[in-house]
This record gives sequence, C-alpha cells and structure tokens, in this order.
Amino acid sequence: MPPPVAVTELGPTVIGVMWMETIVTLILIIMRLYCRAYLMTGRVGWDDWLMAASWVFLVGYTSTCTAATRWGFGRHMGELSFEQFAVANLLEICGQTCYLVAMVLSKGSVAAFLVRITPVLWHRVTLWVIMAGFTIIAFLCALLNWLQCFPTAFVWDKTVKGGHCWMSITPVALTAGGVSCFVDFAFAAFPWQIVYKLNMPKREKLNIALALSLGVFAGICGIIRTYELQGLSAVDYSYDTVPLVLWAASELAITIICANIPLLQPLIRKVRGQSTLHSDHSPASYPSQPTIGGGRKKSGSNGKMFGSDSVTELQDTGALRSDLGAERGRGNTKTSVGHSMPRSGSDESILREAREGHIYVREDVSVSRK
Repeated sequence: MPPPVAVTELGPTVIGVMWMETIVTLILIIMRLYCRAYLMTGRVGWDDWLMAASWVFLVGYTSTCTAATRWGFGRHMGELSFEQFAVANLLEICGQTCYLVAMVLSKGSVAAFLVRITPVLWHRVTLWVIMAGFTIIAFLCALLNWLQCFPTAFVWDKTVKGGHCWMSITPVALTAGGVSCFVDFAFAAFPWQIVYKLNMPKREKLNIALALSLGVFAGICGIIRTYELQGLSAVDYSYDTVPLVLWAASELAITIICANIPLLQPLIRKVRGQSTLHSDHSPASYPSQPTIGGGRKKSGSNGKMFGSDSVTELQDTGALRSDLGAERGRGNTKTSVGHSMPRSGSDESILREAREGHIYVREDVSVSRK
C-alpha cells in the first residue's frame, strides 16, 4: 500500500460537499420514517425501506470517495505515483458501484410510492417496466465498469503487465445517464396524470401534483452529470472526474430530498402547533362532508375546513369512504359514525382512493356521541 498524500486542491471540496449532502439526506429520511411510523399510518412501507437502503449506499459512495482523496483523488495525476493513482482509482470505482445501487434503490422507492397512489393499472405496469429497464441498465453499467479490461486489475492499475481493455465504459455510462434522466422526468410527470381527472379544486390538484413532482430537479442534475461523463475519457483522470462525482452525489441527494419532502407535512404541522388528523379523537371533530382535497367540514363545530394540506391527508378519505360504501350497499343514505377514524394522515391516501374506482361524491354524515 503506497503512502497517502495530503488532501489538497479539489479533495476538500469533495469531502465537504458529499458529507453535507449525506447528513442532510439522513435527517430527512429520519423525519420521513418518524412521520410514517407515528404521524401517519403507523406502518413503514416498502418505499420507505428502499429509500433508507439507498442512503446506506450513499454513505458507501461518500466514504469511498473520501478515502480516495487520501490517495490523490482531486489532485492532478502528475503529482501522484502510479501506486497512489491506482488506489485512488480503485476506491473511486467502488464508489461508482455504490452510487449505481443507490440510484436504483432511490428511484425504486419513488416508483413504489407512485404505484401505491396511482388508480390506473397501465400506470402501475408502466412504472414497473420503466424501473425494471433502468435497473438492468444500471446493473450492466456497474458490471462492465469492473469487466471492461483484462485482467480486472488493469481497470484501476495501468501498470499491470499484459493488461488491455476490450471496451470503453463511456458509451455505456452515457446510456445509463440518459435513461436515469428519463426516469426522473417520467416519475415527475406521473402525478399530473394521476390527479388530472380527480374531482377536486384545480388549485389543490396543482398543489398535489407539484409536491409529488419535485423529482424534476433530480433530472436536471442528471443532465449535468451526464454531460460530465466525458471526464471518464480524460487524461488527467484523478482531477477531471471530480465534477462527475460531485454531480452524481448531488443527483442522488436531490432524488432522496425531493422524494421525502411531500411526506413531511404532518411533521411540519405538528411543529407549528397545528393539529394532525390522528390527534383528533373527538367525534365532534370527524368530517361530515368528505372532499378529495383533504378539506372536510367539522360536524358540530364551527364549520371551517380543516386539514388544508391536502397532500398529507390522502389516506383518511379512503377509510371514511369505505364506511360510506358499506352503508350505501345496505340502502342507507345517512351514516352514524360512532368509532374512531383511522389515525394516519398519509400523503397518498386521496390518490390511493382512486384505485378503488370510486366516483367522488359529497356525502352527508350525521355524527352522534356514545
């Protein structure tokens, strides 16, 4: 093992930017899990676990790139020995593998979330087909990154005798980058398709769609990262690939951040001292006129709408509507609600409600105490 070098030039930038993004995403994921476990349904779903797993590989990406700076990553190749460059290059390639796995997991989390809320079968099939295609391409990119040369050690150590490369990884990486951008923009467009035909005010449609479409910013980062992939063929590899690594980390971090923000509104309301749905236990506070936008009039109260943050009240409407549907099946037009409403407040429940094929109507519900 060659001796490490001083972390200079672009090395401190790599460490500072990547660890800052890692810490910020950790905070948001912890907040997301807290909201799901305690402020919403009380259950953590597959999309939450996939997002947490993606952060684990983000830590791997950040850690390997940080270690690479100790052997010259971020410095010009002319300042490094062949042994130092080989170690830095190996660590960077390990980091690239972690990055690709993290991207698959984070986009898989977004896909799983969208599948939970989309009402149309072909939407769900399309989401999984897109995700499967990206997973295959990312896997091939990670695999060929290690197998592009023979022997394998020649990938990171060009001093290996008899080594040669039978392909260039750059075209494969460019393809994977382009597909990644497409996935980001496709997933950002799906919420608009989902809410377009829902029976709710246009402003609430817009709010929900915008909140669930923040992934467009990850797509923008992906475009820049794809442009920076030309650094893979640079002569001064240890220095010229730094922008690529930083934009890749930023794309992954922004994917995680934008996927978590829509799920944090119950926590924001709690911090502001506003009531959340699952804290309203009094029958007098139950909704008497359910609406799709999360606005419901209180029965026996002042008639004001509560729960204006419609994106965070999506699950509760479904539970109430199932009660109403059961009563309609028995020929009743009014319902006496004497049980506690589900304690959720999840972001996706209004849109998930559409999966049942319901036509959104207004129902009068009389509420009585027992």
